[in-house]
Amino acid sequence: MGTIGTLVALIEAKVMKTTEFAALSHGDGPKLTLGSIAFAAKFAVPCKKCICLSEGREAMREILLAEDNPADVYLIREALREHGVRDSVRVAADGREVLRLLCPADSESQGAPFGLIILDLNLPRHDGIEILERMRETDLSAIPVVILTSSDSPRDQKIANDLGATCYLRKPSSLDQFLALGAVLKTLMDGTYAQSAGF
Repeated sequence: MGTIGTLVALIEAKVMKTTEFAALSHGDGPKLTLGSIAFAAKFAVPCKKCICLSEGREAMREILLAEDNPADVYLIREALREHGVRDSVRVAADGREVLRLLCPADSESQGAPFGLIILDLNLPRHDGIEILERMRETDLSAIPVVILTSSDSPRDQKIANDLGATCYLRKPSSLDQFLALGAVLKTLMDGTYAQSAGF
């Protein structure tokens, strides 16, 4: 299933959950389908190490989402929302905009204080590898960077890891897998990410 198919499935799942919950709460209407049961089972009990109470934090950190596909932007926002990540998300649709935010041309200005960067490798103008190289040359290497890309090239993964990417994730093809990414992104914001998380 491509990105558009995943997006359609997400919309259908939202409608299904709303209508079926309303019917069940009144004791009538259609029974839960296998699809809705699987959806609920996957997200009803999150992994313990992915649980975080984001309420009460003194300051909300911003997430930089470097992605040029609007459908993927929507799905990533939904994945974050599903797992209770309430930090604001700033979207940059090309590499030039990413570099402008991270490395302002004015040497006296400071880049935006992002708590996490979600980076697609295949950005226009400046690709993800160029952005990682620029970050390594500056004092931005402490910001966790998630490579979220359609590329399954071992070479791309090695280069990204060598340049300091925190983790390398392929864009999922199913709705459940895409939404499950929110748990990984949440642990990265919390500082509790571990490679053993299963991604």
